[in-house]
Amino acid sequence: MKLAIVTAYPPSKVTLNEYAYHLVKHFRQKESITEIILLTDKTEGAKDIAFAEDGCKIIVKECWAFNSYSNILNVTKAINKTQPDAVLFNLQFMKFGDKKVAAALGLMLPLVCKLKGIPNIVLLHNILEEVDLGNAGFTTNKIMQKIYGFIGASLTKLILQADTVAVTMQKYVDILEKKYNAKNVTLIPHGTFEVSTELPDYNLPQGPLKIMTFGKFGTYKKVEAMIEAVEKVRKSSRIEFRSSHCGNRQPKCARLFSKSAGRL
Repeated sequence: MKLAIVTAYPPSKVTLNEYAYHLVKHFRQKESITEIILLTDKTEGAKDIAFAEDGCKIIVKECWAFNSYSNILNVTKAINKTQPDAVLFNLQFMKFGDKKVAAALGLMLPLVCKLKGIPNIVLLHNILEEVDLGNAGFTTNKIMQKIYGFIGASLTKLILQADTVAVTMQKYVDILEKKYNAKNVTLIPHGTFEVSTELPDYNLPQGPLKIMTFGKFGTYKKVEAMIEAVEKVRKSSRIEFRSSHCGNRQPKCARLFSKSAGRL
């Protein structure tokens, strides 16, 4: 199968580029995939496709740019030229831009593929229903929140035009099926790309137990659950814990993150 993947890709700074690297690394090792066409954003440096493992051929087509209004045309031209058997979109809502029109035009691409009869799947990493617009720094105005909600629902309906929409959390499946009556949503948990063959050492060192959570935290990926769990264990046992929370915060979530950090 000749698979096209629409995504940001290293050395890009656009969201989900790191995820795409590991996705491509493992897709190219599948026997059923004979060629991968990367339909990526434009970057100054060369794309990182020098993998050590054996795998299928990779072709890179830099055909879109963040906040460009012509992405829908340029990506469609690239798809027409490369003639893939299927297209995978590695998406979140601001993948193609943080300007409303640019973002919306890019998110119409799954519908374009469907109209052209090209099998397609969207790997959707977040949904707007799980974003607290006030805490995220978008707006606390109730009217504006309703407007954002309407825009978000409209964009979600565009994405749901894909043949299949895969999400990473069961909660997302439930929301999309209940609110949008979607029948094409499936759950694909994040999992782990790299699994070490070396067994870990389960002997605990002396001193307090250390718990670490690592990731990019924001409005729908929160550290509160981990903090509350540690607090409960501290109260109900004599075990001493130290918790660490590492990684980037979402740009619009400084206030939310600082509030949680004060409880560590």
